[in-house]
Amino acid sequence: MLRRTHDQPVLRLVHANRPHPSGIDALDQKLTDWEAYGKPIIATEFGAATVAGLHSLTGAMWSEEFQVEIVEAYLDLFDLHPGVQGEHLWNFADFQTGHGIVRVDGNKKSAFTRDRKPNAVAHLLRKTWTDLRDLGTPQD
Repeated sequence: MLRRTHDQPVLRLVHANRPHPSGIDALDQKLTDWEAYGKPIIATEFGAATVAGLHSLTGAMWSEEFQVEIVEAYLDLFDLHPGVQGEHLWNFADFQTGHGIVRVDGNKKSAFTRDRKPNAVAHLLRKTWTDLRDLGTPQD
């Protein structure tokens, strides 16, 4: 959902999580629409939950490969939209939460485990950002 007030030069975005790939397709259209406002877009809190050490040849849900696939799809999408000026994965490191049916032993959508060991997606992020540095992006 897009919220905009006439007295503020800022767009505020609330986007519900949707299953991949339909969520990616919907977000692609939303980003195109939002770019028309001419404001920088910062994509935050994207990603997928994983169980550290769980691997799957088919990228099954909760596997590290699934998390990499989802995050890579988001990063690729953001690269197609010049209006996206920043991105921030949810979250840096796993943390404990209350028990519930949608989480396996806490919040596990992070690049690092609770004891700060890297998940596979941490390596994807490192490669992505190293490649940007090597391209001589404007941040340099």
